[in-house]
Amino acid sequence: GMRSNLNMESSRWARANRRLKAINTLSLTLITQSCETYLIQNTRPELITDTFREFFDTPVETAQDVHKQLKRLRRVIAWTGERETPVTIYSWVAAATRYQLLKRGVISNTKINATEEEILQGEPEVKVESAERHHAMVNFWRTTLSCILGTLFWLWTGWTSGSGAMVMIAVVTSLAMRLPNPRMVAIDFIYGTLAALPLGLLYFLVIIPNTQQSMLLLCISLAVLGFFLGIEVQKRRLGSMGALASTINIIVLDNPMTFHFSQFLDSALGQIVGCVLAFTVILLVRDKSRDRTGRVLLNQFVSAAVSAMTTNVARRKENHLPALYQQLFLLMNKFPGDLPKFRLALTMIIAHQRLRDAPIPVNEDLSAFHRQMRRTADHVISARSDDKRRRYFGQLLEELEIYQEKLRIWQAPPQVTEPVHRLAGMLHKYQHALTDS
Repeated sequence: GMRSNLNMESSRWARANRRLKAINTLSLTLITQSCETYLIQNTRPELITDTFREFFDTPVETAQDVHKQLKRLRRVIAWTGERETPVTIYSWVAAATRYQLLKRGVISNTKINATEEEILQGEPEVKVESAERHHAMVNFWRTTLSCILGTLFWLWTGWTSGSGAMVMIAVVTSLAMRLPNPRMVAIDFIYGTLAALPLGLLYFLVIIPNTQQSMLLLCISLAVLGFFLGIEVQKRRLGSMGALASTINIIVLDNPMTFHFSQFLDSALGQIVGCVLAFTVILLVRDKSRDRTGRVLLNQFVSAAVSAMTTNVARRKENHLPALYQQLFLLMNKFPGDLPKFRLALTMIIAHQRLRDAPIPVNEDLSAFHRQMRRTADHVISARSDDKRRRYFGQLLEELEIYQEKLRIWQAPPQVTEPVHRLAGMLHKYQHALTDS
């Protein structure tokens, strides 16, 4: 996005690129803490004092308003003390202050000072495994079978336009497998190739032969075709994308232009056959990976929340937020309008962020139990059957109960026990959604 464009523009934007990367993380932190504060305000209103409620009710419209409100918030926190301030508000103000510092650095593009360097090097990002492996495997088999069938059809018939069918199989499968609905992409190309037959016929028999003497008229006629089909593609009209590609392909522009009708007809039929073959394979090889991907994503959120319970300093510094929000956007794309899944995922992100900053007592007993819970959470994600997944998930719930008892024994503060209790309650509540296919 913006950082890539700045890097390509000039090397002098390298400092801005580093700052923008950190600003992205801080933005996600601010969003997470804002959501948690909102939930606390609704579920436990006694924790949010009237002073902070007045701040929340004050509208802000410009960056200057935000700056003034932050100054006032810092004064109030200094006056009331950190203990009397909800930890989410205190953390939000700290993150917003760092955000403003980096924002000024991006605008001025000055040398990175020691304070900024500390922020930039504070949290290494973590990459997570893809949740769409099964989906990728289904698409691999669809592409492979389509190409094998197209090749066998070409060799068996000896049809001169078998190569055209192979080209369309390659185009349809490569595009379809990259989009959420491969079936509709294949239908788009079938409609497009059917529409390209009369349209290409008009150009091949009437328009191009009558514009051969004028390069200007020839260019105008092709430009008109591209212009109107391009508008239809932008409107996402069904068949427009396939029609644009197929019409240009079957006209076979050459210099000097030759008009062999049998070659034109073979090329058009080859395209239609290729699209139909690709569509048939997509229908036969069913993709049931959507629910599986959604369940894996939700279990990865659970694993991230569990992995935040650690006393390892290096692990606590790991920044999971960019990866978690990327998974959240993937979940929203896979299940648009499914608010329960979105709410559960966001709750797990909030739990991860809260447990990551929680002052967990440092001792070998808890550290060993953290490793055990992480292994169990990994088993939940990697389980191939519902029975195994339920067994490991039940084991994880039991371990969380034991962990809460251990926290009481080691006299952990409420900042640790409360988020762990909320996490265990959420996992009990959504147990079936996280384990059943």
